This record gives sequence, C-alpha cells and structure tokens, in this order.
Amino acid sequence: MFSLSLGILAALAWGLHDLTARIIAAKAPTFAIMFGTIGAGFLILTPFVLIFSDWHMPSGNGIYWAIGSGVAYVLGCYGLFRAFSLAPTWLVSPIVCSYPLISLIFSFCAGRPVSRLEWLSACAVIVGILVIGLAREKKYKTNAGFITRETMIKSTFWAFVGSVGFALTFYCGQNATQTSSALHMLWIGRATSVLVIFLILFLSGQELKPKGAKWPIFLAMGALDAAALSSVLVAGVLENAQYATIASSMFGVVTILLARHFLKELLQPGQWLGVFIVFAGISILAS
Repeated sequence: MFSLSLGILAALAWGLHDLTARIIAAKAPTFAIMFGTIGAGFLILTPFVLIFSDWHMPSGNGIYWAIGSGVAYVLGCYGLFRAFSLAPTWLVSPIVCSYPLISLIFSFCAGRPVSRLEWLSACAVIVGILVIGLAREKKYKTNAGFITRETMIKSTFWAFVGSVGFALTFYCGQNATQTSSALHMLWIGRATSVLVIFLILFLSGQELKPKGAKWPIFLAMGALDAAALSSVLVAGVLENAQYATIASSMFGVVTILLARHFLKELLQPGQWLGVFIVFAGISILAS
C-alpha cells in the first residue's frame, strides 16, 4: 500500500511539474528554462546524495550509462518543453507519457521476449493517441490562437522526441543502477544534464537566465521533479514496487486534469475515450 502511495505522490508531483512547464514553455528560450529547472533540481538533490549515497566509483560501464542517461534527459526535456510551447496538454502529455512503449521496443531489440499482452497494450497506446487527435474540435483555440495542422504536426514530433528521450533516460539509468546506488547514478546523470545545457547556452551565446525568469518557479519545478524521482526510487526497494511504477506513469492524466481546471483546456467526449485507452495501455506496459 505504501508503494502505491509513493507512486501516486510521484504522479501528482510530475503532473504539477508538467502543468508549470506548459505555462512557462512559450515565455522564454527552451534551453534557458531547462537550465533553471534542471539546475534547481540538481541543487536540491545534491544534499540528499551527500548524506544518503555511498560515494564510490561505479564499476564497469556504470559511469557511462549514468552520463548517457543525463544526455538523454536533456533530449527528453527539450522535446517536452518545445511541445508544450506549441500545443495543449491533451495532445502532448499522452505522447510524452508513452515512453514505456519506446522502452518496450528497446527491450525487444535487446532480445527480451515480449508477450502478446504487451504488444496489444502498445497498440492500444497508438490507437488512443490517434483517437485524441481525430476527436478534437476542428478549430481548437488556445491563448496563442487556433491550432493549425502544421502546429499539430510540430507538437506531435517534439512530444515524440520527448518520449524517446525519457525512454532512453530510464533505459540508461536502469543499466547504471546495476553498478552503484540509484541515488548516486541519478546525481551523475543530472550533473551531466546541467553541464550539457550550460555548454549549449555558452556556445550559442544565449543568456543563462531567461528574461523575466522567476527563480522560485524553477526551484519549485526542481523540487517537484526530485520528489517524484525520489518517491519512485524509494518504492523500488519496497514490497509490491510495481504499484508505484504503474501509479507514477499516470502523471499525464494528472497534467490533463489540472490543465482542464486551471488553463481551461477542454476535451471532447471522444478525446476522453482516447486518454483512457492510452493510459490503460501505459499502465499495463509499466506493470
């Protein structure tokens, strides 16, 4: 039961994080926002690593897997923020949250047997995403204006990039944690992410701090991300840890519901059916 509670906590934290991302994504350069949010999360995570993590060098290729997870996390977050800058949560969140489908493909390519139920769940995710797009209002208006066909294609592309990035993050992270503590590997990954974004901003001549940036928002987003990740990591050593994985994978539903209430991003009845199909498939893939 405690594992399930931690999973729900993670879903709520990531849902709030993505709602905030949706709000600020179009207001500043993407990499500058990422530097603020990921950097804040890294600073919040560091004291916990110093206190609770066993500081020894990872064995084998662990350090490379951890670095790879950090690079992949930059890709995932960039896709997420770019997609949220273009389209509402009901389009972006189901695609981004479908990273278990990408992880399934990685596992299949690595030689792991994939059951018929897993393939059916993967098909359900794809069908659900198509239903969400096809059942939308023909002229859906956001604060930035009507969503055009071109915008739909761009946002779908970047959401898919985000999904691939997060799938790679978890794939590399899981391989890294086989050689050292999960918290230690997570810290190395986040440090890599901050360094990569800093280099991109520095080499491109962009400002580290976006104009009008509110650091309390970045700190809050960093804290939410750290809380969600910590909840999943803690649940991993408890009984019925799979409950936390399943519950946390529902954070996209939380984001959509919050956006419906606070941003008035309304869905058509057919779209709700698509959302249900997507996250039913995700819950099975995450189990």
